Amino acid sequence: MPEPKKGEYYVVGRHQPVVVTTPQGDIIGYIYIPELKRRLSEILNDERAFLPLTDVTVEDGGKIEYLAINKRFVITVREG
Repeated sequence: MPEPKKGEYYVVGRHQPVVVTTPQGDIIGYIYIPELKRRLSEILNDERAFLPLTDVTVEDGGKIEYLAINKRFVITVREG
Protein backbone atom coordinates (compact mmCIF):
# COMPACT_ATOMS: atom_id res chain seq x y z
CA MET A 1 0.00 0.00 0.00
CA PRO A 2 1.46 3.42 -0.90
CA GLU A 3 2.35 5.87 1.82
CA PRO A 4 -0.41 8.42 2.49
CA LYS A 5 0.24 12.00 1.46
CA LYS A 6 -0.08 14.81 3.98
CA GLY A 7 -3.73 15.12 4.99
CA GLU A 8 -4.60 11.60 3.73
CA TYR A 9 -4.93 8.38 5.62
CA TYR A 10 -5.83 4.78 4.90
CA VAL A 11 -7.95 2.46 6.99
CA VAL A 12 -6.62 -1.07 6.95
CA GLY A 13 -9.11 -3.90 6.66
CA ARG A 14 -10.99 -5.98 4.12
CA HIS A 15 -14.28 -6.00 2.23
CA GLN A 16 -16.18 -9.21 3.02
CA PRO A 17 -18.74 -10.34 0.43
CA VAL A 18 -22.04 -11.19 2.15
CA VAL A 19 -25.63 -12.20 1.45
CA VAL A 20 -28.04 -10.54 3.89
CA THR A 21 -31.55 -12.02 4.17
CA THR A 22 -34.32 -9.62 5.22
CA PRO A 23 -38.12 -9.96 5.19
CA GLN A 24 -38.04 -8.15 1.82
CA GLY A 25 -35.54 -10.59 0.26
CA ASP A 26 -31.83 -11.22 -0.18
CA ILE A 27 -29.30 -8.42 -0.52
CA ILE A 28 -25.82 -9.13 -1.89
CA GLY A 29 -22.97 -6.74 -1.14
CA TYR A 30 -19.79 -6.10 0.81
CA ILE A 31 -19.30 -5.27 4.49
CA TYR A 32 -16.06 -3.52 5.39
CA ILE A 33 -14.30 -5.21 8.31
CA PRO A 34 -11.58 -3.04 9.84
CA GLU A 35 -8.35 -4.65 10.97
CA LEU A 36 -9.29 -4.14 14.64
CA LYS A 37 -12.45 -6.23 14.16
CA ARG A 38 -11.30 -9.38 12.47
CA ARG A 39 -14.58 -11.32 12.31
CA LEU A 40 -17.92 -10.63 10.66
CA SER A 41 -19.64 -11.56 13.94
CA GLU A 42 -17.96 -8.58 15.63
CA ILE A 43 -19.62 -6.23 13.13
CA LEU A 44 -22.98 -7.94 13.55
CA ASN A 45 -22.83 -7.76 17.35
CA ASP A 46 -21.46 -4.25 17.83
CA GLU A 47 -23.53 -1.34 19.16
CA ARG A 48 -24.32 0.20 15.76
CA ALA A 49 -27.96 -0.10 14.64
CA PHE A 50 -27.17 -0.39 10.92
CA LEU A 51 -25.07 -2.64 8.69
CA PRO A 52 -23.28 -0.59 6.03
CA LEU A 53 -23.08 -2.39 2.68
CA THR A 54 -21.35 -1.29 -0.51
CA ASP A 55 -21.67 -2.44 -4.14
CA VAL A 56 -25.13 -3.83 -3.39
CA THR A 57 -27.32 -5.96 -5.64
CA VAL A 58 -30.95 -6.53 -4.60
CA GLU A 59 -33.22 -9.43 -5.65
CA ASP A 60 -34.80 -7.58 -8.58
CA GLY A 61 -31.34 -7.01 -10.07
CA GLY A 62 -31.06 -3.38 -9.01
CA LYS A 63 -27.62 -2.07 -8.11
CA ILE A 64 -26.92 0.41 -5.30
CA GLU A 65 -23.53 1.89 -4.39
CA TYR A 66 -24.27 2.13 -0.64
CA LEU A 67 -27.04 0.76 1.57
CA ALA A 68 -27.41 0.85 5.37
CA ILE A 69 -29.67 -1.94 6.66
CA ASN A 70 -31.26 -1.72 10.10
CA LYS A 71 -30.02 -4.76 12.05
CA ARG A 72 -33.54 -5.34 13.45
CA PHE A 73 -34.64 -6.41 9.96
CA VAL A 74 -31.76 -8.83 9.32
CA ILE A 75 -32.76 -12.49 9.43
CA THR A 76 -29.43 -14.03 8.41
CA VAL A 77 -26.02 -12.99 7.10
CA ARG A 78 -23.94 -15.44 5.08
CA GLU A 79 -20.45 -14.95 3.77
CA GLY A 80 -20.73 -14.74 0.00
